Amino acid sequence: MLKPWMHRRADETEREAMARRSRTCFYCPREDATVAESLEHEKTHETRRSRKTPRGDES
Repeated sequence: MLKPWMHRRADETEREAMARRSRTCFYCPREDATVAESLEHEKTHETRRSRKTPRGDES
């Protein structure tokens, strides 16, 4: 299932949409210039999620 910001826009081809999705963050609608920048940005979301205390481990 695609996030709302990942759907193909009316003014782009499927190929353009796929290229844009590869540069778009999975967690938020941020679009980067390159895939590498996008992957680096996604790591910031993963880091925040990993720091949360798992349910049931609260003391």
